[in-house]
Amino acid sequence: MKYFSLVLLAVLGVTTSIAFSQESNTSITEHFASQFSEASQTNGDVVILYGQVLDVNGNAVANAVVEIWQTDSEGAYDHPRDPATQSRDMSFQFFGNAISDETGWYAFRTILPGEYEPRPRHIHFKVKTGNRTLLTSQFYFSEDIAAVEDEGMFRAVGDSGDALLLQLVQAEEVLMANGQIVVDVNGRRGTFELTPSQGEGPYYPVVDLADYDNDLTRLD
Repeated sequence: MKYFSLVLLAVLGVTTSIAFSQESNTSITEHFASQFSEASQTNGDVVILYGQVLDVNGNAVANAVVEIWQTDSEGAYDHPRDPATQSRDMSFQFFGNAISDETGWYAFRTILPGEYEPRPRHIHFKVKTGNRTLLTSQFYFSEDIAAVEDEGMFRAVGDSGDALLLQLVQAEEVLMANGQIVVDVNGRRGTFELTPSQGEGPYYPVVDLADYDNDLTRLD
């Protein structure tokens, strides 16, 4: 096993030095894309959402539970309160659950969520350790910045909202999006700015996300 230091990978949104292990000299995008070898079975543009969970001093947070939920490519949730749920894409999983590895990395295979009025595209996420919820927030997409900046809860976090913007990078056959997450593990001060929180919204899952895996593009 070889260990590499990936420093200032700005094109992927990684702005700190990170320890990364892999068995060959593949790129970081190839490493995460290779974790999902079976073909997607759902509709929409496939995205590998990946990143590190870090504490306020830049230390990796291992074994953190990262949960996501989102709409399908047409903007419908799998939720009884969503009027569009009856026409949702039945080939999409809608919910995901991943555990960060020993160096804090997590990854999901999902799709670009659709828009629904009045909100821009977004992916909800929570980070937990044990019985504690450390963060509830939402990722947005930098391509939608004009619509995102119209969101009151996004504007409320000021410049730190940049940490919630995903930059889409085209890789072979898939889009890649780096979502680094910084959480407060023990209430101490540090040098890293916390990822800002955002509301969980009216369509918080009514299912147990622990029952789902990290590949939202396949139901088997």
